[in-house]
Amino acid sequence: MHKPTPPRLSIFGAGKLGQTLAHLWQAKGCVTIGQVVCQHIKSAKDAVAFIGAGNATTPENRPAGCDIWLLSCPDQVLPEAARWIAQQPLHGGQVVFHCAGSLNHTALEPAQPAQLASVHPVHAFSAPSDAIHTLAGSYCVAEGSDTAKSLLKPLFTALECQWLELDARSQDAKALYHAATVSASNHLVTLIDQALRLAEFAGLSRTQAAELLRPLATQNLDKTLQGPADAVLTGPVSRGDTRTLAAHFSALAHSEVPMGDQQLYRQLAESTLAIARHQGDNAEARLTEIQQLIDKQLSLLNARK
Repeated sequence: MHKPTPPRLSIFGAGKLGQTLAHLWQAKGCVTIGQVVCQHIKSAKDAVAFIGAGNATTPENRPAGCDIWLLSCPDQVLPEAARWIAQQPLHGGQVVFHCAGSLNHTALEPAQPAQLASVHPVHAFSAPSDAIHTLAGSYCVAEGSDTAKSLLKPLFTALECQWLELDARSQDAKALYHAATVSASNHLVTLIDQALRLAEFAGLSRTQAAELLRPLATQNLDKTLQGPADAVLTGPVSRGDTRTLAAHFSALAHSEVPMGDQQLYRQLAESTLAIARHQGDNAEARLTEIQQLIDKQLSLLNARK
């Protein structure tokens, strides 16, 4: 019995992500590699060398036929790239997909009538030589046409990735999902960095601050990921402690803590209050006092601008 012929995959914009996926699929025999298209021929040739197969070319040449196009290029270039591959007449049996985090498949509309999709691997692609060893186990979040997803899913699960689909009917689902990953990744870094710097303003070294805060941060992160936030939340806002919160605001205002950090602390206190309201542990009057204190701090910060 003959094995089915693997689909032919071409790549536009073979950056770190594109090289990683193509190398792994090529090595596993999941696809055959067609064109590898980059703005500069040297970049295309370097990508082909890493992938281990493919024909290096630039957009100055015309696209060749293939079964799947992976557009691994900057977000703003996606429509232009889709128009470029559409120079070769496309049909409904072909798949065109991108791996951008915040954009959905409609960014590829110039490539219709091909089946369109987006698949975002939740992974840090620092260097392809590292990513080929660490991608397994990562979630890959997909949306787009059912036909495209049914063809792409086996390719990603062959890399031991975990496949997760968004509701393609929601135009905002992809951007909201990506905002969640940014909050959990980038914004978490900002929050931890602020906590460390506040401890430094209190006279601790950064090393001491890290050792002090690590148990609090890791324990609450694990608990919040496992259960509802209102079951985890503690602290002055949670218990309606206006005196402690006022002391924090006063210390921030009379220290050398930058205005941006003071504003962030106030904003986080207000967001924390929203969680505290769900706990039901405090009388409404006490929560109202917390809100009034937060509003007063906003007025003071605005007056100091």
